Amino acid sequence: MKILVVDDEEIILNLATRILNRSGYEVITAESGDEALRMITDIDDEISLALIDLTMPGLSGIDTLRQLRDKLPGLPCVISSGQAADQNDIPSDLKAGTLFLQKPYRADQLTDLVNSILVNI
Repeated sequence: MKILVVDDEEIILNLATRILNRSGYEVITAESGDEALRMITDIDDEISLALIDLTMPGLSGIDTLRQLRDKLPGLPCVISSGQAADQNDIPSDLKAGTLFLQKPYRADQLTDLVNSILVNI
């Protein structure tokens, strides 16, 4: 299964990639929402889940999620943030199939959450 990780911080991209690779997932990374949306046109049918940073320069995590869902309506997503945020920061029209993960997260928190989502696919 392929997971799209979108974050403007390289250290987070690398960390999430290592964690998810160790759990047997293939990871595709994007450093911005715009980059993720450009990439998705080539690989949209292969993405099983998206992990998206809430706060990024340019296209926000919520706007990125909204546009990804326009292309892939059933795509499960995890929104992540290091700022004071929670599940209530996700607009009601995007809450279905979207969970929140507070940064910094531990490897087991990320893998447990991803596994719990993907076991239902």
